[in-house]
Amino acid sequence: MITNLLLSAFNTVAVQENRQGRNSQVRQESRGARKPNPQNEPQIPRAKRRAAHRNRYYVFILESASPVSRMDMVSALKYGHLYLLRFDGKYGVAQGSHRYKESSIRFINSISWMGGRNNPATVKTLGTSGTVRAAVEKWVPQGSQVREDKKKQPR
Repeated sequence: MITNLLLSAFNTVAVQENRQGRNSQVRQESRGARKPNPQNEPQIPRAKRRAAHRNRYYVFILESASPVSRMDMVSALKYGHLYLLRFDGKYGVAQGSHRYKESSIRFINSISWMGGRNNPATVKTLGTSGTVRAAVEKWVPQGSQVREDKKKQPR
């Protein structure tokens, strides 16, 4: 009887020690485990990180019977998710996403009126570029106000 009592006491103590040992190991691991340092992780090249947002600049020419205001052009381009950057009444530069390049070109070429149904207009895309400077130098003729960069003018 005494041996059974001693064995049961021994088993109880051993079980408690095992539980404490496991818990203390888990506690130590959780205390010692730190968040990974982002500097130690492999870095994604900058070009791939920024690849999600690239702009394209579309140069277009407008042929209309009557003059077209800048606001008319802005309201016409907003339906194609394009932003008008420069416009002088004939030539213009619009900004859009690189993901929708083909659909943006089709949209610009499909514009058939400006400022109302009674003013027919024809808009034709001349070219596309990745920077405004290259787009203007390539596609806009000399003497147009679209070529003049307002940032570089002396104050």
